[in-house]
Amino acid sequence: MIAAMATPSLAFAGEPKNDASVPLRVLANQLGAELQWDAGTATATLTEGGKSLKVRIGSRNVQIGDTTVTLSEPLALREDRTYIPLSWVEQLLGKDLNWNEAEGRLIVGNPSAFTPQGAKNGSHANYDLNLVMNEAHEFKVTAKVQVENRSADVWDHAVFYFIPNVFTEEFKNRNFVPKYNNPDGTPILDENGKPLNDRLQYAKVNIDSLKTGGQDAAYKLTGDSLDVALPTALKPGEKTEVDVTYTFTLPEPGNRFAKVDEEQLYKLAEWYPMLATYNESGWNKFPYYPSSESYFTDFSDFKVSYELPEGYSFISSAENDLPRGTNKGQLTVNNVKEIYAQIDGSPRLKELDRTVDGVQIRVFGRSEEDQDEALQEILDVAAKSVHFYGENIGPYPHKQLDIMANDGGMEYPGIVTVPADPNQYPYDPLFFKETVAHEIAHQWFNFTVSSDSFHEGWLDEGMTELSTSLYMYGVEKVPEQEAFRYLRYNRKWMDGLMSNISLSELKPGQMLQAYYTQPAYEMWDLFKRNSGTTDPLQTGLHFLHDYLNAYQYQQITTPEFIRFAEAYFPTDEGFYGGWLKLGAK
Repeated sequence: MIAAMATPSLAFAGEPKNDASVPLRVLANQLGAELQWDAGTATATLTEGGKSLKVRIGSRNVQIGDTTVTLSEPLALREDRTYIPLSWVEQLLGKDLNWNEAEGRLIVGNPSAFTPQGAKNGSHANYDLNLVMNEAHEFKVTAKVQVENRSADVWDHAVFYFIPNVFTEEFKNRNFVPKYNNPDGTPILDENGKPLNDRLQYAKVNIDSLKTGGQDAAYKLTGDSLDVALPTALKPGEKTEVDVTYTFTLPEPGNRFAKVDEEQLYKLAEWYPMLATYNESGWNKFPYYPSSESYFTDFSDFKVSYELPEGYSFISSAENDLPRGTNKGQLTVNNVKEIYAQIDGSPRLKELDRTVDGVQIRVFGRSEEDQDEALQEILDVAAKSVHFYGENIGPYPHKQLDIMANDGGMEYPGIVTVPADPNQYPYDPLFFKETVAHEIAHQWFNFTVSSDSFHEGWLDEGMTELSTSLYMYGVEKVPEQEAFRYLRYNRKWMDGLMSNISLSELKPGQMLQAYYTQPAYEMWDLFKRNSGTTDPLQTGLHFLHDYLNAYQYQQITTPEFIRFAEAYFPTDEGFYGGWLKLGAK
């Protein structure tokens, strides 16, 4: 660590400007500037971008570009080093500089004078959910949702996501319930030569009652949109309670919201009415898309009570899950965007666990010999990921992380799903580790720094993919071209593709490039351009650390991201205009 002559720290929100004195050679190294020392005249000259700063030990005169500054006393060596104030270099280069004493590094940009401005959501909800599962695997839910109007408008209705409804037979032509088909579209056959699609089951959903403020309320259910009339207008600052009692069965197969009957496994994603966000345009609710997260909810508190048949376990986003096999209980989860649960009654349920940096990591799979190695590998990658992200970006936001090895890669607060078979993609040997590291990174980007997944999916997927690539590069020691391998494969498809486009604007095959690959590539390029002689890995991790600190538990938007990044790494606006629509939300 390099100590400055003062002890300022990196800060946000308008704290006093850093005025440390830092060794001239350290500044040169971290700026990537040229430094020449003339021993005969005891003169040091720092040159960067055609501009130079010249100091002479024992002299009161300092040459900063074309300006001569006269000191009150001659410049002297300190600890055999030439220390100069950052303000001199700022004057020379026209850049804001800050010295992070704790990390011994130079911040180029203006984070110390930067005030984050997260987007404001005009709605807020807290949830009290009661779930009962019977022996026939039918569910009954009583959802009590406290709705608060934090906008400047008066509401006569409230809008919720009610995603279970899209998995009913009414929408079978939309293929929200995926079919058992081969890649070429032909049906997969069972051992008797019959199509597996004959076994396909749609969800059944029925709303038994809906009340607002204790009164029966009119509502309209269209696709995944539940529009509830408010019998009494809800003014700014007021609250009301929306109570919904409903029953459902799960589809097989499904998409997050699904069951695997033969495994006694039931996956509850987006299983309750979720209050939509509200902005200057009104209720921010758009149609369901199965390809990615088309829902966007704010941070809320949850109380969940459940009752299951004997022998079933409830594994959820909560930090206080009850012991396996406990079929009845109550849990609380605070300040999360959603709550996910898996109900598992299989006698072959297996658990591995490890505690890393105070975080309990639990991996769940099946007690089968061919899964043992995979579960151990998942646990190993998870442990390294949690430590790497926690040490470099910010502390993991919960006390527990659950990993369900029974599905494709998907993320929820405090819990993720990953494939159980590391050889699922034999042509892509890195995919398994990357999937585990990627889904875990979402705990920081989307579930701590929030963004609108329908309109700006790049903000969570791009920063998550970037974090994953930094992990693969820094921890797994994968070469740069492999750590950022999607770039090599797909770069030719990116020309002209903007990343900040909504799900409804994406064309087939564009999501990976727009939301994942391009943001990671462009930010990595930015880190390399602004690293000087510093490892760009460290530059990137410092950026993500400061970005998280600025926007944790807030909603980030594309304009705000650019505003932050430009303060951090002053650069031509054309850099962002090459891959982001400027002026767009």
